[in-house]
Amino acid sequence: MKKLLILNLLVACTIVVNAQNTNVQSAWASGLKPGATQYKKALDFINKAIEHPDTKENDKAWCYRGQIYHAIYQSKKSDDKALVEEPLMIAIESYKTSLKFKSKSDEYFNKSLENLNVARVQAFTEGIHFFEKKQFQKAVEYFEASLEIGLIPQINRNESAVYYNLALSAEEAGDMAKAKQNYILSLENNHEPLSSTRNIASICLKEGDTLCYVNTLKTGIEKTVDNQQLMLMLIDYYSKANQYDEAIDYLDKAIEKEPENKIYYFVKGTFYDGKGIVNEAYEAYSKVLQFDNQFIDAYYNIGVLFFNSGADFNNKANDIPPDKEKEYAEMREKAAEEFIKSCEYFEKFLKFQPDDMIVMKQLRTIYRQLYSKPGFEEKWKALDEKIKAIE
Repeated sequence: MKKLLILNLLVACTIVVNAQNTNVQSAWASGLKPGATQYKKALDFINKAIEHPDTKENDKAWCYRGQIYHAIYQSKKSDDKALVEEPLMIAIESYKTSLKFKSKSDEYFNKSLENLNVARVQAFTEGIHFFEKKQFQKAVEYFEASLEIGLIPQINRNESAVYYNLALSAEEAGDMAKAKQNYILSLENNHEPLSSTRNIASICLKEGDTLCYVNTLKTGIEKTVDNQQLMLMLIDYYSKANQYDEAIDYLDKAIEKEPENKIYYFVKGTFYDGKGIVNEAYEAYSKVLQFDNQFIDAYYNIGVLFFNSGADFNNKANDIPPDKEKEYAEMREKAAEEFIKSCEYFEKFLKFQPDDMIVMKQLRTIYRQLYSKPGFEEKWKALDEKIKAIE
């Protein structure tokens, strides 16, 4: 009786196991056998198989599951696609599970690896599609899926842009930590080094980490050949921080690469202007006019330089005691010389923008200072009439 009972148990157990294996085979016959496209049936069979204790750790069952979902993803029929959401992601997870439950045979392990490598490229492409549709979180998920497959030792391959695209998507999705991490990885893999450096720096600045911002740009400038954009970002930062010496150092490096860039010389002039070093500012602005004699902002800024210089001489004259008439007269004459130079540049400015009210009023003020000099009374009257007519 005991032998009979044991035999009956063994038979029952075999029937259960065979039933689950039958589900695996039925799934194959419904959805994977050449020409078979009954994916709904295949899903029912395979999902029963992977839920049962006897086959839930079966590499063949999980590989088949991956292949069925993969086939649904690749199907062009709307009815098939309506069966399940995101079949590619489910396929990927199924193949990974199949790898985890590798049996003595390499058959399904190798099949899962082969299919994962195909899915790696497909997930990358899906990431691009989601990014283009501005579904940035979904783009992150698919780029990450592609990346993780590529990091499997037996595959060890990734699209060169995967870190960069993942970082872009994460940044757009608002995940700055993930974005920064993947820009760094993109940089380490020498993909888009300029953009990766720029974006890392920008995230640092958004986070309020100015030291990280500056150091990232400095490192990028040292390691990147095409580094003009990074230098300009650093120059702009130093400029806003009124750190003109540092700004000028990097601006000179930029000028070395583009020695005829008039904008660089103009900016350099403004930095020296900010430092109160008039001669260097004048030289920089004059260099601008050598490249472009219609650069009106350079005329204006030089006019201001000479006007301020004239005003300084006037202030010094006012501080001279009344009994020192000769010194007073000499100082006033120096002021007049600077005002006359200022007129020259403001007048050139007005040749290009004759109705600029700010410059006209500034020039009228200077003409008034020079009223006693030959010709300036007439200039003052003519300009005064023009301003009143416009106002």
